Amino acid sequence: MDDPNAPAIPVPYISKLGDKLQPGQTLIAHGTIEPDASEFEVNLLNGSPHIESSDATIFHMKVNFKANRVVYNTYESGKWGTEEKSSIPFKKGDSFDLRIRIHEDKLEIFGNHKELHTYKARISIDSAEYLALSGNVTLKGIHWGGRYYTLPFETQFSREYLNADERVYLYGIPKGERFEVNFIARNGDILFHFNPRLKEKK
Repeated sequence: MDDPNAPAIPVPYISKLGDKLQPGQTLIAHGTIEPDASEFEVNLLNGSPHIESSDATIFHMKVNFKANRVVYNTYESGKWGTEEKSSIPFKKGDSFDLRIRIHEDKLEIFGNHKELHTYKARISIDSAEYLALSGNVTLKGIHWGGRYYTLPFETQFSREYLNADERVYLYGIPKGERFEVNFIARNGDILFHFNPRLKEKK
């Protein structure tokens, strides 16, 4: 997790992707929306980090506070395609958490941990070469990570133990009525058991 005291990341933010995007990866961006914000946007581009000079904008997402909507689109051969829209989960002056999960032929977009939209790719996602974020936000953290995990999943901590001040972060989307997370000792004892039951009220 990013240090809350770390300096803001300059916006506009542009990053050249070192490797092709892979199914299962997720872009995570978070920060604060300016109190008088009008918009901010995220783009995945090919050929150039700027829409007008790019070969294609594989994925364009614009949060438009004036129009009170989020717009999704693709820019190819010098023209925009058909817009797709969703509601805005963000509020001016508040913090935001934006996640874009990559799949083989679609992108899933989440705002403040709520599913916003599923965008079917119109151009191969792995052709993206640049990530660009711009607009009226203060950016505190941005990174790619993740992959597809097969369940049940087991792993060992790198040092085989956790220090008292360390944390474990798990990100995912529940697909059924329950799931569980266990911290297991070497002798098989379950030190911690976490089992959300999504349909039970208590």
